[in-house]
Amino acid sequence: NKPITIHIANAAGGANDLATRIVLEKVSQNINQKFIYINDPTAAGYNAANRVVNAPADGYNFLSTFSWYTTSYAYFKDKFDMSQMDS
Repeated sequence: NKPITIHIANAAGGANDLATRIVLEKVSQNINQKFIYINDPTAAGYNAANRVVNAPADGYNFLSTFSWYTTSYAYFKDKFDMSQMDS
């Protein structure tokens, strides 16, 4: 049974990190599945999102983030111009 990797696009100990770990602790118990957590807030979470986008589509890599900028850019970087976004 391969563990599921959760890429958290925020620093350890922050709200997103804690919420992710609390929820997935219960999920883990219910489905008897282990989770591995990787925190990577670098580049506003883009690096974590990019790792998930480029991971094999096998259902074992997920992204946890509060930022739609991060996910939009990672998924649509060829069509997404961050310089056009409002601050």
